[in-house]
Amino acid sequence: MKFIFWQNIISIHQSAFLNALSEKHELVLIVEKDLEKGRKEQGWSIPGLEKIRIITAPSENQMVELLNDESIHVFSGIYSYPMVSNAFRQAVKKGLKIGVLLEPFKWIGVKGKFRWVKYYLLKIRFGSKIDFIAATGELGALQYGNIGFEKQKIFEWGYFVELSELSINNEIKKIDLQKPSILFVGSIDDRKNIIPQIEIIKKFEDHIRIMTIVGDGPLKEELLTKIQGYSIFDYKGNLRNNEVKKLMSSHDILILPSKFDGWGAVVNEALHAGMRVITSENCGASVLLDGEVRGEKFQFKGENDFEKVLLKWIKKGSVSADKKVIISEWANKNISGKAAAEYFERIINYVYDDKSERPIAPWKY
Repeated sequence: MKFIFWQNIISIHQSAFLNALSEKHELVLIVEKDLEKGRKEQGWSIPGLEKIRIITAPSENQMVELLNDESIHVFSGIYSYPMVSNAFRQAVKKGLKIGVLLEPFKWIGVKGKFRWVKYYLLKIRFGSKIDFIAATGELGALQYGNIGFEKQKIFEWGYFVELSELSINNEIKKIDLQKPSILFVGSIDDRKNIIPQIEIIKKFEDHIRIMTIVGDGPLKEELLTKIQGYSIFDYKGNLRNNEVKKLMSSHDILILPSKFDGWGAVVNEALHAGMRVITSENCGASVLLDGEVRGEKFQFKGENDFEKVLLKWIKKGSVSADKKVIISEWANKNISGKAAAEYFERIINYVYDDKSERPIAPWKY
């Protein structure tokens, strides 16, 4: 089978999935540019996609050639990026097999209402032409179903990261087997919402070994002011991705308290590293947490219960080597590129061939 993926960039959060899918199928990846400047500054590199034909900024002739190909065409977004939108319109006119990858959108406020109207109009215009929608997280699936896209065409989707060998820093674990260490990785801004949590974390300073903060952003100075004089905080600034993974091997709990995150791939990385995770209910990746072993989401609705949830997981202490292995093995089985590729194949079979059994996302098991 042949798939043609249309994206704005070579996505570091889909490369594991594409690599695994290319083991069994022919793949072409068309992008407007290779990698975002911000990601390069954070130490990311273009992932190896050796078995995939990659075309960057295709010419008109290449576009014509690709859109004469009766493969399955998968687009990142509807009317989101110029080149991708152009190709999508032409694919619709030609009646090609079409799938779409869609993230949830911010629905709050005036802009949120405009976004809702935008997708409602896109549903009216293109809904019948789209064969399947891979929507990021439960929220994405719910949003596009509520807008009116056929629910039978909507499947939960996510982000996926490359596997790395689990490394457990036992030397650090020997320092204190009771006090857990906490890690935050993300932009220091309003959306990632780390600043309001600092005062809560201070309350538990006697029960935390260290709170490491990785990232940069417009609220950096406010953050530094808030943590000044508190020895439990260690601000690292921006680090390369491989350095972040090393930190994950020596920390116990990742927190991602975002006001909104379509997914939050740092959660995948933390679980692969055997960490427990606390996210807000507005993070797509919160669906990966079970409330018992891998971590838990906290609520914004009504009374914010971040403090209650954090205390619960602090009381569990540090994560033993055995428990890290259990979490990592679950991640390798259920949210790896291989698991995503197998799930995608089941979606394709359900949509185009055998409709006897609707596939379920592997992280639901």
